Amino acid sequence: MFRIDLRAALRVAAVPVVLACFPPHLHAQVPAAVAASNRATGGHMSLAEALRLYAQQEERAPYRGVRVERDVRYGPDAHQRLDLFMPQASIGPKVAAAAPSDLRPVVMFAAPEADTRASLGSARRAYDNVALWAARQGLIGVTMHRRDDGAYRPGGPQDFAAAIAWMQMHLRHLGADPRRLVVIGAGLGGTQLLHYLAHHEYWCCQGPGVAAAVLLGAPLNLAPLVPAGKAVVGHSHPMATATPAPAALMDPAHSDLSGLDAVYAPVFIGVPQYQDDVAQRSATILQQELCRRGRCPTVRYLSEHSVISAVLSLDTADQSVSRQLLAWMAQQQTGFTGPRR
Repeated sequence: MFRIDLRAALRVAAVPVVLACFPPHLHAQVPAAVAASNRATGGHMSLAEALRLYAQQEERAPYRGVRVERDVRYGPDAHQRLDLFMPQASIGPKVAAAAPSDLRPVVMFAAPEADTRASLGSARRAYDNVALWAARQGLIGVTMHRRDDGAYRPGGPQDFAAAIAWMQMHLRHLGADPRRLVVIGAGLGGTQLLHYLAHHEYWCCQGPGVAAAVLLGAPLNLAPLVPAGKAVVGHSHPMATATPAPAALMDPAHSDLSGLDAVYAPVFIGVPQYQDDVAQRSATILQQELCRRGRCPTVRYLSEHSVISAVLSLDTADQSVSRQLLAWMAQQQTGFTGPRR
């Protein structure tokens, strides 16, 4: 399996990769059945179907060499919970005296769905693979569950603030360095993540508390440059269905556009081949706007993937997404959390 020493790499600065446009298609190990289902449905493959197709490649719980803590509270609501995945070889009782460089960076995942705690067995949950993938790299993996209020704001950004504040207060005793936090937001999880980063009124601490951000197939509120309209999955696929974008998502009064001046964390934008036109346009505009501010993101085109399959590919033999994420994460100065409020 492709692996690099992220704990060492994340301690040093590097020149970020800058792309002026989306790179060519990357064909790498997407399972034939996954690619076929994405083509047949125009990217509308269900979570259940995607889980079935990746099931043979994913590890079954309990996970070897990884300690898991479920349903850790980060707020008073029943949905505000975290699942923590930690390598068994932890710092343990020496953590109080550990140097910052010996603490583990943290990867937190926010799914397209708000609360993904529906179990797939006695101990396994959907998207466990993301936090498990992080733990396999020697990091602390966190799955974030959010309130299901039916809107992307304000509940989503407030939940990000609460979760990040909790981690800054409590993760060090588990051998983690929450200052080196990489947040992965997929679909609406990415929508809420960027809204949190771009609106300082939501920030949890003296800054956003995010060292690097990953957006996978996220429709973004960049009005008026990304106008509301019909969200069409795929590239003019004959089976793609047109669905109106949620009105709240494109509310000009709460656009993230002006707030991009406050987004100093390095950004990785994953562009699945099969996604709606709002997410596609969002990726293009976000890249242009961040580059205009002198902070170009890294953009990668995820050939043959939908948002769901891109996420579920992590910690499997399908390294078409994970290889790119690992290489990018190793280049980041993740001790930098951006401007102070």
